[in-house]
Amino acid sequence: MTEYKIYGGTPLVGSVPISGAKNGALPLLFASILAEGDCVFYNMPDIGDIRLGVEILTRMGACADWRDAHTLRINTDGFTPDAVPVALTGQMRASSYLLGACLGRFGTAPAPCTGGCDFGNRPLDCHYEVFHAMGAEGDGSLYTRQGLHGCRYVFPRVSVGATVNALLAAAGTEAATDLAGCATEPHVVDLERFLCCIGVEIEGIGTSHLTVRGKKKRKGASYVVAPDDIEAGTYLCAVAATGGRVRVCDVTPGALSPLLAVLRRAGCEVEQSIDSVTLLCDGKLRGVEIETAPAPGFPTDLHPPLAAALCFAGGVSILRERVWQQRFRYVGELSKMGACTQMRGDTLVISPAQMHAAEVTATDLRGGAALVIAALATEGRSVVGQRKLLERGYENLPHKLRLLGANIV
Repeated sequence: MTEYKIYGGTPLVGSVPISGAKNGALPLLFASILAEGDCVFYNMPDIGDIRLGVEILTRMGACADWRDAHTLRINTDGFTPDAVPVALTGQMRASSYLLGACLGRFGTAPAPCTGGCDFGNRPLDCHYEVFHAMGAEGDGSLYTRQGLHGCRYVFPRVSVGATVNALLAAAGTEAATDLAGCATEPHVVDLERFLCCIGVEIEGIGTSHLTVRGKKKRKGASYVVAPDDIEAGTYLCAVAATGGRVRVCDVTPGALSPLLAVLRRAGCEVEQSIDSVTLLCDGKLRGVEIETAPAPGFPTDLHPPLAAALCFAGGVSILRERVWQQRFRYVGELSKMGACTQMRGDTLVISPAQMHAAEVTATDLRGGAALVIAALATEGRSVVGQRKLLERGYENLPHKLRLLGANIV
């Protein structure tokens, strides 16, 4: 099936389990290249991007098997950097992590061919700059004459991908690598903790200033993937749009703090426990103003789901996108459903409007989630095409929504 059929207009009620984080699991997959022996990952989400990442690794010589639905064993002892399956790496942005992982283990890395959602210019310049500071040469494929060495590097701008790649490369050198201006997103912190499990020493975990001391030999390890705050946030935005009461389970509430603060301002009630968040909305949202930013700011991946919810608010909302240049491609599809929107450079203005069911097409992963949310909150039958884009990052989306009373097939 290539589309979702959604019969909307029903408040969402109930509890929904949250899977392991897509954004966290992908760096962990590629970090397994650095380890000798088995790496066993628990709470691994069964989604399209993870299956693609596993296939990339196995095509390059790794062995992988699923022990159960969410437990994945990977052994990269037979991995080789020489045969990159470009037809596969070109489908996913995270394949750029081959650069850091291969440099860290082999001192050489193939030129990546990366893909993923189209948000405009997504350069790898920061990645290459930190690699060069560590002794690598080349501007496509990378190599070292005498191996990597430690360095001090200050990122010119906050970059999750460049921070991940710097950590992976630094894991391969025993000299200290001092990194300032690092990203502090939850999935970056998850990678830092995993690298420590395989023997890497990292000071400053969770902060923007890291000191990394790698090891020549790094052992395998078992690790539990952190819960997906973006998936959890998507369900919370859905109940904000439809009204109702939903509890997202198996989450880290602190990782959801930026979204929860916005939803409270919009008129929702929030209850938190150690591992769950419950959102109650009476269907009377207020307009809000937000600006996306690197952690600890409002996450760019939750901008489209929140925008969809705010289409049902009783006042004007303003969303400024400061991370990705072209994150607004989904807006044209929302307009087909009656959304009243206006673009002002990097800012989206959403005014109250009467939304209606329509046939729309997902433009990217999170933009597709926005369309599903709008369809859930709109009476009548909507169709959301390109469901494969959502399956890249949302596990069992129709099933989980049906747990909350949604009518979706």
